[in-house]
Amino acid sequence: MTGSFPDRGTVTDSVMAKRLGISPAAYSNYKEGKRVPSKQNAWKMAKLWARHRKLSPDSSPVRQMVARLTRAHSHENRAFFPLLARNEIELRVNTLSLGVFATFFQAVFRQYAAEAGIRVHQGERASSEKLQEDFGSGQTHVALGIFDAVARFLWARFLPLFPLRISLSSIGLFSSTGGSMAKEVCTLSLALSRSEGSSNIRYRPLVVAGGVGEQHCLNTLGVSTNDLERETSLEPEPLAAKLRKMKRELAAAGDDQTVPVLVCDEYTCIRVLKELKREGRLLFPLTTRQTVRQIPVRQDLPRYRVSVAVGRNQVDFYEFLRESLTTFMGRQFHAVANEAAKLYFGLEKEVQAAAPYMYQWSLDARSTPAVWVPGNEISGVEAARLAREYSRYALRLDSHSIQGATAEVATWVPFLHRVREIVLAGATRSKIVYYDAANPSSATETQVQRLIKQLAAKFLAVGATTSAIGAEDWKSLSDKFGGANGRILLVREDADESGSTANYVGMLGVTSSNIWHTATGGPVCQLRYLWVNPMYQGESIGRVLIQEGIQYAAREMKANTVYAEVSPALESAIALFREAGFRASRQSPESDDRLLFEFSVIGR
Repeated sequence: MTGSFPDRGTVTDSVMAKRLGISPAAYSNYKEGKRVPSKQNAWKMAKLWARHRKLSPDSSPVRQMVARLTRAHSHENRAFFPLLARNEIELRVNTLSLGVFATFFQAVFRQYAAEAGIRVHQGERASSEKLQEDFGSGQTHVALGIFDAVARFLWARFLPLFPLRISLSSIGLFSSTGGSMAKEVCTLSLALSRSEGSSNIRYRPLVVAGGVGEQHCLNTLGVSTNDLERETSLEPEPLAAKLRKMKRELAAAGDDQTVPVLVCDEYTCIRVLKELKREGRLLFPLTTRQTVRQIPVRQDLPRYRVSVAVGRNQVDFYEFLRESLTTFMGRQFHAVANEAAKLYFGLEKEVQAAAPYMYQWSLDARSTPAVWVPGNEISGVEAARLAREYSRYALRLDSHSIQGATAEVATWVPFLHRVREIVLAGATRSKIVYYDAANPSSATETQVQRLIKQLAAKFLAVGATTSAIGAEDWKSLSDKFGGANGRILLVREDADESGSTANYVGMLGVTSSNIWHTATGGPVCQLRYLWVNPMYQGESIGRVLIQEGIQYAAREMKANTVYAEVSPALESAIALFREAGFRASRQSPESDDRLLFEFSVIGR
């Protein structure tokens, strides 16, 4: 992933072609790999690239660039696609070291290869430089987990397998502590976010060779090539070790003003931060919809795609892979969605593991313009929320990203909706508490009873306030939702540091019922008092509670039929019950103003 020519958003094809003295069509063909440029044009392109990278026109990288641009298609490359089509060779697949992202790509690609009947050889995880060499020599046919928009028309073609996005980020190792460090973090974040940032602080960047951090330092910040420290691996251990070494070397030289900083993709920064523990400071808040909208330094940083890459010369294979992967995604819609949901939970776990070493960011209104500064450590509840929001934004699963999908990802909208449903359902199920009202033994009994009384006052009309609920009313609830007669399903909020539950955000009662009978006979259960905190609506809590209520009634109470009473005014609740498979039965025998919905467990 060495540096590319200026991005299309900055310099158009026609401008580039004019600078080279060739036609726009010829330039487009060279860029797309459809034609190999002449030696003269190759030198022009390489020198233009060198000026953009601030390199000497006669340097070794320029000669290597000419060699790549003019490399003739080898016999192996020409014969590769027909041999693959006849299943006479293995598809050599490699992976950039990107943790759970690489795991996701590998799982999906294994399923794809099995369905396509392609033999795959999975290589070792490689650095970006090694992958580039392997593409040129034919040692790698497909690379998984490569960042888009980096050297995109010099050595690889990109096939986004899933609409992921990762932002740029940075970690600093500071000598100071306390309030002075908070000020340095703020100053350094401004300096690293854009070229016109503050120059009142000195820093020495560590980047991954050929990675997005190197591109940002060279092309946006204008850092000299000689002022960069480089590592070839994206793994957290060597990056953390190199940062510590840089700090020791600066201290030995008596320089306590220069801050060693890692500049790379946000996901790698999260893993390195976990390795550094409290030695490192994240210089930018994690990317979420809120931070992108509200924090200027986060808005100024680029975001990148994670995708699949094939060699630039493999035109036929590229077209085949694009079409066949699209077909595969349509055929294996649910299987791939499940893998994407696993990726979400893996990301969430990574962020929560690093959260103890992160800090809250708050607005400093005294500054002009106002800036966001780091403050106290993140609490457990805040860490869970942050991990959830970051993972949803990275995978485009937040509702705003789906609703406002650009043309680029519009075809993914049904798929994203499905992944979001799986993710929300899994998150809700992990927080469901089965409460036995007749035999309370939970440490959170007081909180549960308080919630039940509040809801009872609302749904059972036993009083306008919780103080109006007497012992008899509580006994009625215990009889209905305790022992062998039923349970109350509660959805808890994220737990705090002590492990106790701060709040409950959803409820559904499951109780046996002798009021109705069915032709099939057998026990009958009723779902009652479905409630979701308005602040948490849209999180699939009601949907999952209904599913869990049905399963509990069938599994524990051996019910053949499950009923639910719903007010005709509650259109959203009616829609949820219909979606779960309930059908309108008749008017409720208990109330003239309620509808009765029936679900048959038999045969399901």
